[in-house]
Amino acid sequence: MTTEHERLVLVSLGKVDAPERPRGLRLDGLRRALADERTRTAGRLIVRHGAYVGGGARVLARRTWDGRSAARYERMIRAAEAAGLMDEVKLWEERGRVFREARHRRRMEMLTALIRAPKAVGSAVVPGAGALLLCGLLLAWANHDVSDVLAPTRVVIELVRLVAVVAGVAWEPTLFVLPWIGLAAVWAVGRHSRTAPQWALPPHQRDDGGPITPSIVVVAFRDLGISALPRAIEDMGDMGAAMLSPIVMAGCGVEVDVRLPSGVSTDEIQNRRRKLAENLGRHEHEVFITIPEAARTVRLWIADSGALDEPIGPSALVLDETLTADYQTGRAPWGQNLRGDATVISGMCWSRACPTRARRQRCVPWRCGSPSTPRLSSGSATSRASATGACSRGSPRY
Repeated sequence: MTTEHERLVLVSLGKVDAPERPRGLRLDGLRRALADERTRTAGRLIVRHGAYVGGGARVLARRTWDGRSAARYERMIRAAEAAGLMDEVKLWEERGRVFREARHRRRMEMLTALIRAPKAVGSAVVPGAGALLLCGLLLAWANHDVSDVLAPTRVVIELVRLVAVVAGVAWEPTLFVLPWIGLAAVWAVGRHSRTAPQWALPPHQRDDGGPITPSIVVVAFRDLGISALPRAIEDMGDMGAAMLSPIVMAGCGVEVDVRLPSGVSTDEIQNRRRKLAENLGRHEHEVFITIPEAARTVRLWIADSGALDEPIGPSALVLDETLTADYQTGRAPWGQNLRGDATVISGMCWSRACPTRARRQRCVPWRCGSPSTPRLSSGSATSRASATGACSRGSPRY
């Protein structure tokens, strides 16, 4: 038998195969590497700048296409038609007609410019050569030297040669630098347009928890990863605005109904609640999805950013000493739900929380500051959610 030292020597010489590392250890090492904060920071950096370049190229392509085609006017016409603004439709149709006429005129001028080019070059060269010859005659007469007649022409020829030499020297470096300049320009456009995902941005640049607007809701649905949604939104004349009902205030958040296009089910939206919340700039517990009576529609309640993590207000039980309720059949005020509506708690639920006092008297006076007054803990989303459902164990009602 060989000792451990001899085995290591044989392994280093290649005469004995090194023992394979267990697969579980390799996977554990990979998990630790991926979970390391430095790895995540590097990954966010790569994704962020890659998104700047890709998003900047997309923005520039969109601007170029809108500038050289009538796509912008067609888009505005469809949006005006969807909103029923026929005066706006006529206005954008007239602007589109003027744009097409001007574009046709420019194209025809470019075609005829090729025919007029030789004449234009000749009409520029002949007067220029005559001016140089006249300058040479004047110079020869002043210097009493016939050779000075061609001196201005030689100066111009030397200047052209110098420009050609400079261009030849700078040509290769320019070809090398131009792609990097273009890449930097595209990156700058993407960075200015904030095309990187929110999770890849530095903490001080993230726009989490902004106000909910129709465009934010449409983009959040478009980026859910459901293939039918982006195509349906692109085909809509108003870029998805017709999907949304008016956004209304509802307690510490907003509420909006979204009518889904054909091919998208409500189950698919509910199963992607976390991704939808992240697309809206919210945490998962700040977005609730329900199914209203309307077909193929989901109702979103979106809390204000951080509203569910703030301390809740005092219960109505500590604000009015005269409130009474029967603990078996009555109900007592408890607090507010997420929509800002008052909620009540059953006397039986309260009696289970405070059985001693419930046994002592049937008609329970709710005394301000009483030790048996039910109180809610504050400072967490759970406390706010528990206030919405009273004794229920399910998700908050709103």
